Amino acid sequence: MNPDDAPNQEPAVHDEEVLAISEDMLHRERIDLEAGMSPAPPVTILLILACTLIFAMQVQIGGLDNVQRIVETGAMQREAVLEGDFWRLISAGFMHAGGDHLIGNMVMLFILGMACEHAFGRRSSLFLYTACCVTGFLLTMASPSPTPTVGASGAIFGLAGAIISLAWVHRDRIEIRDRRVGFVLGIWSVYTLAMGLLSQIVANSCHL
Repeated sequence: MNPDDAPNQEPAVHDEEVLAISEDMLHRERIDLEAGMSPAPPVTILLILACTLIFAMQVQIGGLDNVQRIVETGAMQREAVLEGDFWRLISAGFMHAGGDHLIGNMVMLFILGMACEHAFGRRSSLFLYTACCVTGFLLTMASPSPTPTVGASGAIFGLAGAIISLAWVHRDRIEIRDRRVGFVLGIWSVYTLAMGLLSQIVANSCHL
């Protein structure tokens, strides 16, 4: 038989000619980080209530009269912690140096706590808050001239770091509708760092 008379055959397909579907070829919708976010995050609200109640108790018992009184009522102090008062690494995170200190922290705790509970879950958010609170005060203890310290801002800076890290690592998939939150976060950070410079019981080492 003449080879030209043979029926047409499909050419062999080699493996290297098969189209490989790569990760960047797949179409994905961006994730709306704010979709379904609860306006009443329970863990965050409990933390805010606890901080507010403890501040009211500070005022009632004269816990803001002077530095010594603040230490007596539960502030973080290196010598006391080294002597076994480890609970101060937690209690100090629920105390504040004044009304403006409390209000500024609670506003940002509500915003960032709401985002963290939505992104990471309640248990993880509570663990993150506690771990950052303790870590912040431990860093304060390691500073050259540690002073008695109070405030929730160290833990709140930790929540901010977690959300910023999440948004950066998954920046190709996560959509943040309102970019002004970054502006608000920036203003609060500057304000809080300024308080660390002006108040002798608010430490920037804890914030950092």
